[in-house]
Amino acid sequence: MRGDVYLMTAAWVDGYITGINQYAPQTYDVLSFEGTELLMSILNEHCKTHPGDPVFGVLAGLFRKVWADRITDKSDKTTIVLADKQARHYLELIERIQKRLQAKRFYTGAISGKYSPQTIKAMKRYQKSIGLEETGFPDQLTLWRLLRSDPGVNR
Repeated sequence: MRGDVYLMTAAWVDGYITGINQYAPQTYDVLSFEGTELLMSILNEHCKTHPGDPVFGVLAGLFRKVWADRITDKSDKTTIVLADKQARHYLELIERIQKRLQAKRFYTGAISGKYSPQTIKAMKRYQKSIGLEETGFPDQLTLWRLLRSDPGVNR
């Protein structure tokens, strides 16, 4: 169970994200796939090694790093269900996943924005190549490794 400090910080992070999404120019969603849990994990790891850094500064720095990959225009979401896992992702994000898998030579299909059986197979091959469980599911860790490993490729 998470403590009060964690829950208050997570709520603050969610509010900060909402503020960016409402007021930043050309921004529909500053985060293309990252959820609060992932952000809190990154924040926690940073604070372990740099306990004197202000939380706001760390978070602002993280958002600067992902800024270029934000969702700039409205994009519909789709629900992806594989086995016992479920996630909702922007169609634009799925296109980015397909493009990145294609650039890494795991995917040869059309860039469709549909999480197709061919996309699932490509994701499994990618997961295997980096030592993750081969689920084909676009989970936070897989997406972080796929989309954040080579800055600038998604743009």
